[in-house]
Amino acid sequence: MAGRINEQLEYAPNKKLWLREPVNQDMDEIRHLYYEVYKGSYTLPEISDADTMKWAINDPNYFWILGMDGDKLVSSVLFVVAPEQLMGKTFAGVVHPDYRGHKILIKMIKRGLDYLIKEQNLCELVYGVVRTFAPLSFHSDLHSLGFVDLGIFPNVRKVERYETHSLKVWYKEEALKKRKKHPRLIHQANQIYRIAADRLNLEDAEIVRPKIKKYDVKDRLELLLERGKEIEWEYYEKRDGGELLLDF
Repeated sequence: MAGRINEQLEYAPNKKLWLREPVNQDMDEIRHLYYEVYKGSYTLPEISDADTMKWAINDPNYFWILGMDGDKLVSSVLFVVAPEQLMGKTFAGVVHPDYRGHKILIKMIKRGLDYLIKEQNLCELVYGVVRTFAPLSFHSDLHSLGFVDLGIFPNVRKVERYETHSLKVWYKEEALKKRKKHPRLIHQANQIYRIAADRLNLEDAEIVRPKIKKYDVKDRLELLLERGKEIEWEYYEKRDGGELLLDF
């Protein structure tokens, strides 16, 4: 819900932004900012889908910070929390090109962490994924905030430019004390767990072998094709125009 944060952020000498949460009337300007920066290639539903964006603006489990220079929106970052698990996520950070070079996004992320963890005690762990092609200074700044690198995920790629994403986690020591010890994992998941275990000095996992069901040849295989609303019109237009080589 809007109204949990409403304050100034000094990002340079004698230069300030006003931090606040969005309202429904900000939706067009928010989409315009992300479009201006990413040229329409940003696909997270909180940004690309109007219904999901409105949900995020009004859902109390989301904490969305906007940076305003007067009436102009120049930066944005989202947090979402699961209070019952004391876990949160930060994502969708963006800064207008004219305002870069002042660590605005890092300062906004820190403000969000302080609010969720120190002031409201809503979570003990916050994670995010960051493009490995992001400037090294940004990775360094996140490290200075207390984020720990826990691996690279090569299956997460950006289409227009080949790149991977790294997992970063900020956590309280209490989070490690409360966690379930010796998790039961399949071999493939354990390879990811070992990265975190090595970095955080965790115990080994218990490896289990999943039971594989044998299917009869008569069983039917169903394929589910999902596509975002933002490309659905283009999809049908290309298909009906015979421009798609394959369609299923």
